[in-house]
Amino acid sequence: MAEALDIELLRTFQAIVRFGQFLAAASFLNKSPSAVSLHVRRLEALAGGRLLERDNQTVNLTPLGRRFALQSSELLALHDRLLSGFTAPAASGRVR
Repeated sequence: MAEALDIELLRTFQAIVRFGQFLAAASFLNKSPSAVSLHVRRLEALAGGRLLERDNQTVNLTPLGRRFALQSSELLALHDRLLSGFTAPAASGRVR
């Protein structure tokens, strides 16, 4: 059976891509830097390779990471649209 992809791992990865730093992503997500690192390691294990090249100051996407960033961005957008369709109240009645 295929492994399931945890949507929170994708959110963490996208935050790193957006902010370019683990610490900034951790702060944005209200997670510890070690939790962010763990998420990346889990994603890299699923992806079968390194997604990010990192040093003390910067984070850069590998070729696999660039491809993964585009696809995960699309998946997150679709996921969020799907969920909003369930939670958005239908307008009814008369608006004045």
